[in-house]
Amino acid sequence: QLLRLKPADAHLYCNLANAHYYNQSYMDALRYYESALQLGTDAHWKAMVAQSVGNIYCDYLQNEQAAIAYYQMARALDPADIENYIQLGMLYFHKDDYANAELIYRKAITLAPDNPRLYSNLGYLRWMEGDVETAIQHYEKSISLDPGYEIPINNLGVIYLDMLGQVHKAIELFQQAVDLDEHYALAYYNLGRAYSFLDNRLEAANCFRTARELNHYSRELDNDELTARINHLFDTCEIELRD
Repeated sequence: QLLRLKPADAHLYCNLANAHYYNQSYMDALRYYESALQLGTDAHWKAMVAQSVGNIYCDYLQNEQAAIAYYQMARALDPADIENYIQLGMLYFHKDDYANAELIYRKAITLAPDNPRLYSNLGYLRWMEGDVETAIQHYEKSISLDPGYEIPINNLGVIYLDMLGQVHKAIELFQQAVDLDEHYALAYYNLGRAYSFLDNRLEAANCFRTARELNHYSRELDNDELTARINHLFDTCEIELRD
């Protein structure tokens, strides 16, 4: 009704787009966001709208090229918003375009040198490229900027466990991660793996069980694999008892 009275009001189109978004009517939301972008005049506001469009293409429509285009638009409209750089870097990474991902992250770091997420993401990128030493440096930098940031702590633990074979150091890091976030299923899973390396079956099983319970909400792990790991721990124990 308001749009009929004010057909050139960009904010009304955005509000209507938001309503369709919350109703999961994503194509209708995109249509009204596009009208808002065409009518809007404030660059910062338009950047937020473009970011919303990018989020829809990225999270719900799985159209990475369209998402990249809108995040690039948002970055051009508001170069100071680091979230656009983070989203772009992640999209380039998922496309295996590591060179552009690193360029985006490093550009963002020049704008926000104290942002821990940028160093964490850059650490993961270097890790996937096989540069473990640099990955560790980036993760340690991220943690130094935010000691309560559990993701780089968990990832650093995986490097110490799987790449360097330092099990006790890995356990220390995984325990720190779950202490920071008691709902972090992946960190409990990794803690269970670390205890398995030490043949501490009870602790490992407890961690796997906790990870499986939390995974009902986070959906970041394979429940069948968790159950198989628990069963394997005690199947092995029964074989040794019979022997």
